[in-house]
Amino acid sequence: MDNKKSVLAKKIVEEIASIKGEETKAKLIIAGLLYRMKESGLYKYLGTHIERWADFCIEINFQTRTADYYVAVFNKFVIELKTPTDKMEGAEMSNLRECVKYVNKVNLEEMLEQAKILTHRKLVGWLKTRNKSLTELAECKHTWTYFIMRKCDLCDAFEKIKTDDKSLKERFEKNGKPHVRNVEIDEIIEYLQKKRDIKQLDGSVKNNRQYALLCLNRVGKDLNRLKGVIQVAIDDKFHYKNATSMRYIFNNLARFETELKVPDNLNKLAEMKKSIGKQLSNKSRTETDEESAMEMRKLKR
Repeated sequence: MDNKKSVLAKKIVEEIASIKGEETKAKLIIAGLLYRMKESGLYKYLGTHIERWADFCIEINFQTRTADYYVAVFNKFVIELKTPTDKMEGAEMSNLRECVKYVNKVNLEEMLEQAKILTHRKLVGWLKTRNKSLTELAECKHTWTYFIMRKCDLCDAFEKIKTDDKSLKERFEKNGKPHVRNVEIDEIIEYLQKKRDIKQLDGSVKNNRQYALLCLNRVGKDLNRLKGVIQVAIDDKFHYKNATSMRYIFNNLARFETELKVPDNLNKLAEMKKSIGKQLSNKSRTETDEESAMEMRKLKR
């Protein structure tokens, strides 16, 4: 009996080694084989040097963490939810892994669709906020997790380290001041939403707020000027359909500002003409008065 299991285990290992490719289809096949090995315990029959799952992962050149999330994805989607593997093709395994905690029979189709079209970072943000209303997000009280960043002097590699250091928290919370929300950013985002008649801008809330702040800084904190820039984008047929995020406004800010300056320059030119006209008029009156005064002096003589 042990002999048969040993042969079967070796056969599965050979299959895993023979599968090549980075596409989801190949990874799902590997996930299925890993699931079979782990759940049945077949990996224990490969030899006396393999006693644990971690030993088996080393044997097949797999990180234990990666093998575990492959197994978790296969178990959730294929075993529990009976999802055909061809429906999962096109979604990155890392995205499917993030969906494991949230997916069920009701939202399966939506989860798979988002896992296919979103980047990993955007998917994580979507999963965390998908059941939150815009009001809830806007009124978030923010519970912070503190990190320390360190950088290698040789290769410039960065590393983020979680910390419970109280002095670090105190530095970020000077005088116990609460987080103050920038109402100008809220106003700009609401202005663009109203102009485009959409409930939510493309991209995450955080991303739009960051680009709104960059736009404000670029126009010298002039809220009305930034609204004028947005209006230029709205009035343009091409830019109107694309102006669905603050990132788009920021990326085209210089172009919109140039178009905004044209009427400004025309107004300035008109004002200059009026000013010069007044000066000339005043000058001509002064010259006339001087000539009259001279004639009067001549007559008196």
